[in-house]
Amino acid sequence: MIRQLCFSMLVLWSCYACNSSDKPHFPLPARAAGRFLVNTVRDTVLVTGRGARIHIPANAIRSEGNTVQLEVTEIYEVGEMLAANIQTVSNGQLLSSGGMINIHPADNNSAQLVKPLRVEVPTAFLQEGMMHYAGIEDEAGNINWTNPQPLPRQPLQDQLDNGKTIMRQHCESCHTIEKKLTGPALIHVTARRDRQWLYAFIGNSAAVIGSRDPEANCLFNDYNKTVMTAFPALTDADLESICLYIDQVSKQKDPEGYQHMLAAKDSCRRYVTAQWALLAPQKQMSPDPTNTSGGYGDVYYNMVIAAFGWHNLDMLLRDMPGVEKVRLTVTVEGPHKNDVQLFLTIPALRVSVKGEPVDGIADRYCFGDDEAPLMPIGRQAWIVALGEKAGITFFAKTGFRIQQSQQLSISPEISSPAAFKEWSEKQQTIPVKNIVASKNADPLPAQSEVLRPVSVDCGCGPQLPAAPAPAQR
Repeated sequence: MIRQLCFSMLVLWSCYACNSSDKPHFPLPARAAGRFLVNTVRDTVLVTGRGARIHIPANAIRSEGNTVQLEVTEIYEVGEMLAANIQTVSNGQLLSSGGMINIHPADNNSAQLVKPLRVEVPTAFLQEGMMHYAGIEDEAGNINWTNPQPLPRQPLQDQLDNGKTIMRQHCESCHTIEKKLTGPALIHVTARRDRQWLYAFIGNSAAVIGSRDPEANCLFNDYNKTVMTAFPALTDADLESICLYIDQVSKQKDPEGYQHMLAAKDSCRRYVTAQWALLAPQKQMSPDPTNTSGGYGDVYYNMVIAAFGWHNLDMLLRDMPGVEKVRLTVTVEGPHKNDVQLFLTIPALRVSVKGEPVDGIADRYCFGDDEAPLMPIGRQAWIVALGEKAGITFFAKTGFRIQQSQQLSISPEISSPAAFKEWSEKQQTIPVKNIVASKNADPLPAQSEVLRPVSVDCGCGPQLPAAPAPAQR
């Protein structure tokens, strides 16, 4: 027993002094950068292919002539971080990223930034406590995120504060975000219902029920035919604020559940409509169950940059809610164990960190520079093995929920970039943006129950048992 305890202490201590790994990285193509031709004497707004907006004041860039070609690279998801071999680490401390962007002159090394630029970075939700980090790149291309600076007050904050106030004043006697009271819990309601439906129901639920709307009548029947209090005095701006507040809180509390509900939205609508048709076939149904109009506007972080180069929106994992000290080690097994690098990723928080070998323990790895780094308990995470040898590529992944103490294993297999791409696309967290054109810049070439979704809470109607969890490997 004592010998086992000493061995465990040795493993934990050695994780504190992990050595650098020089194993090969998976040969994935880096994300293509966007190029823009900018007239430097005019106010310009660049809109990138991923939806970021870069506001360039007139004469903010000093260069020869009145034009400069800017190159912009964006990285938002853990798959992109792995492909680019970029970690979310600041001096050894783990970070949660809100998005990375690199802006620099493409064809004029003498161009200088003499006025700050304002950059809007797309995000699923605003995380309180995000900071602006600068990226320092070493000769090997590794980036350390340094010099954290507070973000300016975000333009969306006033609207969120107003939504929180309205929620407290008018809604909390019957609803909370996560718990069912007199009325249903509101978490993910903005993923279940379209914007205009929510506005109409909050303003006058009786009218929506009277219109034979299937979803409204489903809720009406589920809650003992009780009509929700009407709020005719709330303006469209008020309604937008409260819905946006609920939307943001839902995404923060359960980002995976939000995306799951959003993906099942149309299926839920078809199910509820079919159910209503069986219960009341003589009644005319509205609206069209395939109508998916509405939705929510894009959400952005705003930051101000005063220098070209890499910039990252981050916060230390240790400062996030729900984190605890975690003891995690991973053993690499199989004939290709020496041909890969190991990574820990937390897709919902956009965390990516390279594993480092434990001194004296063959083929075992730890993560971070602390013997027990702070990590979010219960979050979905992945161990990913990537590598290449003699033109042969290797890839393996194993999913798990973070616990206080875990010992995992992984066996790299011969694979392809296509397999990695398929996995990484399933981990995406940022919704597709409505891209509009840049201003003053030219982009350069570059049955009822049969219909019921299993294990999805559609917000009303009988619930089916959850389906067995899919295999994570």
